[in-house]
Amino acid sequence: MDELKTSFRILVSSRRLCLLLRLKRAVMSSRTSPFQHILHTNTVPTSSQCDEIRSFLHPLRPELSTLDAEIHRLQTLLDAATKERNDLHGFVAAHEALLSPMRRIPNDVLGLIFLHTLPERRNTALDASEGPLLLMRVCRYWRDLTLATPRLWASIHLVLSPHASGRLVNCLDDWLARSRAVPLSITMQTPRHFPRITPLPRSESEVNESLKTPLQTLLLASKRWQRVRLAISVAEEALTLSRLTKDDLPLLSTFDLTLSAAAEESDHNFNFLATPALRRLAFAGAYDVLPQSIQWQNLTALQLRAYHEDTPCAFPYAFLVHCTALERLALTISGNQVSVSDERVQLPRLTRLSFAFFGGDPNNGQTHALAILERLELPVLHTMDIPFTPASEDLFQMPGYANVRCLILAGMMLTADELAALLARLPQLSRLRLTGEPIVRDPINGNIPDGEFLRRLVVNPPEGDAANPPLCPALEQLELTSTRAVPDSLILAFLVSRCIPPNLSVIPQLKPLAAFSCMCYRLAQLDVRNTPELASALSNGLQLRLIYEPPPLLARYSPLEGTEREPPRPHHVVHRSRLEQSSWLHEFSPDRFFEW
Repeated sequence: MDELKTSFRILVSSRRLCLLLRLKRAVMSSRTSPFQHILHTNTVPTSSQCDEIRSFLHPLRPELSTLDAEIHRLQTLLDAATKERNDLHGFVAAHEALLSPMRRIPNDVLGLIFLHTLPERRNTALDASEGPLLLMRVCRYWRDLTLATPRLWASIHLVLSPHASGRLVNCLDDWLARSRAVPLSITMQTPRHFPRITPLPRSESEVNESLKTPLQTLLLASKRWQRVRLAISVAEEALTLSRLTKDDLPLLSTFDLTLSAAAEESDHNFNFLATPALRRLAFAGAYDVLPQSIQWQNLTALQLRAYHEDTPCAFPYAFLVHCTALERLALTISGNQVSVSDERVQLPRLTRLSFAFFGGDPNNGQTHALAILERLELPVLHTMDIPFTPASEDLFQMPGYANVRCLILAGMMLTADELAALLARLPQLSRLRLTGEPIVRDPINGNIPDGEFLRRLVVNPPEGDAANPPLCPALEQLELTSTRAVPDSLILAFLVSRCIPPNLSVIPQLKPLAAFSCMCYRLAQLDVRNTPELASALSNGLQLRLIYEPPPLLARYSPLEGTEREPPRPHHVVHRSRLEQSSWLHEFSPDRFFEW
């Protein structure tokens, strides 16, 4: 009843105010000012005119005060009604919250939803903005459920800090305790933007013997390690890790170890890698540090970044003959101490090979890399990744390599003619990814990107007919991850020639293009997606991904340079916001080799 009375008073007062304002407006509209000719101008009135203006405004000021008082009274009534309305709204909302379907979700279902909030392709960072630490901040009920769900705490991404080791240890203690008996997935790395951790002087180390490091804390839960990636930067950490035995790691299935030069100086063995559960291994360091006690016959994926600086070695590596179950192999060989023997190794199950070679004679580095790959017999290989080494046409004449159906190449290391000759050896190729454009070798100006290389893949009947099929007739996916010179008009011509039915009927072995992706470091020249020529192809399922990132701005001359008003200099980096959202760009990155 009180609310009705208040509302009625406001309604009556509002009507009074409206009537009063209408009356005032009528009066004001009928008023004329004797100073109309100088109103809204920059005219300076005389002293006598100033006296006349004051006399003219004197009777109007009480009316203005009356209106102000009426507005204040009504505003007071409105504020009181608004407060009562907000209180009632809050009271109703509190009761409606009890009816929320979220309250009736069972704990096991809600816990499963929580698990799907974790990062999909990496471990959870020890940060309040993600993972269980974020879920705990919602309400007490979610906090209790988060603490009671051990799988939320079994994923750990740890970035070491030389200034916050104690805090990290305390945080790790909490995470490990909350994960209970669940197998652990761990990544540990050193920061990129801080000095690397240096070992303490001997005297100070002895004083702090009782202090645990993050690695030592993790070692306490080694029996639960399942998927682990470690970056070891100092010798003390390598020695700590070497104290493990294979019995300490009964669940370890995936292990990724990166050693710095300083870490390799210690007397370590890493014999714990002999654990029979190990299936996927990544190792980056000196080749002679790699333990030979690994049960190679159990490995299904191997990523080896081996450095041969002082110890001569012959390829194929002795352990490769035992890797009969290997399905994925990534080899990065660096150094001048690698020779090639006459032996050959067959990997009967290997389907994906990534290869990079750095070292040897600069004049015949490609030949040396070819000799290394020639020692591998790969009967079921279908994916080949050559990210840094110039690919050779001769490679794909070898048995095993000629059947590649997915190829990832560093395009900027080849000319358009070399690329065309290479692709001519791969009639079964269905997916091609090029990093950068092929080049035109100019002895004066250096290598120039060749924006016309894509024309080699454009189908132009009758030039490409059944008797003379075009390059890569089975190509269904083409990805260009870093282009600058290829024009949009050529991209459109390529898409039309590979998708339009007339070409497909003239060349029976030509497969329609299913997907095209391109990362262009330039501005868009055409609206390729909305061209009429591609309307039918897009409606039939063509996946078209075009990303345009303008080149970074160059610093310009400014007369304010050297003053506090100097304009900020543009950063010579590409904006990464949209690039990070395009997962296809990172599909063949080394970090994704194990589908982490």
